[in-house]
Amino acid sequence: MSVDNQEDRRDFRFGISVFGGDRDTCFLRATMKTFSQFLLAQSLLTLLVSLTIVLSGCGGSPKAPVSKESKTLRVGDLPELGEPMDPLDDGRIVVAPPAGWHIPSRDSKWIVRFKSSPKLRYPTIMLTAEDYEDVFNVSKDNVDEFAEQVSALLEQDGKTARLADEITPVEVKRFVGITYRRRARVKKKIIERVFAETVVAGRKYTLELRALKGTDERFRPYLFAVAGGIQFLQAEAPPTQPPPKKPKPKKPAEDSEYEEEL
Repeated sequence: MSVDNQEDRRDFRFGISVFGGDRDTCFLRATMKTFSQFLLAQSLLTLLVSLTIVLSGCGGSPKAPVSKESKTLRVGDLPELGEPMDPLDDGRIVVAPPAGWHIPSRDSKWIVRFKSSPKLRYPTIMLTAEDYEDVFNVSKDNVDEFAEQVSALLEQDGKTARLADEITPVEVKRFVGITYRRRARVKKKIIERVFAETVVAGRKYTLELRALKGTDERFRPYLFAVAGGIQFLQAEAPPTQPPPKKPKPKKPAEDSEYEEEL
């Protein structure tokens, strides 16, 4: 083999052939450039994924958003109420239904329930109650604190991502509390769930409106009319020496009608 042929083979092993000249050299350069760009893209992708994992780990679970703006509803804007019922919740409160609404028979899942029609499942408004230790009475002075507490509770239950509205302070007549909205699916139908919550004399009262998707704005005033019409009969000041702490009660069982929380 000639010296020239040996040189050709050595050069070819290094990726450069004397045959073809500039064409082979340009091909090699283009290949190396493409490979470098691929390595750079892979490095950037790895860095981005790492940053995403770190940032998501630092923040923990998403916290339910809390609005700093309060809603004050005027009585004239709300529907009329019917006749007040006898005292409920062991004589603590008096509640009146929206005028013309049906009152179904009692159930252990709620204190009282109202329906727009005995023949229709929705809309419906229900009231539940439970003992509450973190605040004795919700007022204008501490409603923001109460909103943060509810936000934390929803975060613990894994329901923060399911909020359709942020938690907002609300005031209507005697009712000072918060409101927020969630969604659920029942037999392929989307149900809007609008809540109004407050604490009076160590009892947390939750009013919930359930309405078909697209109708909650129409029936939401009925929820706030009921809230504003509640008479709290035991809204006394908290005791100077708090009683011994009792085990926290279980939250009222949610209606099993829901197939899925949205």
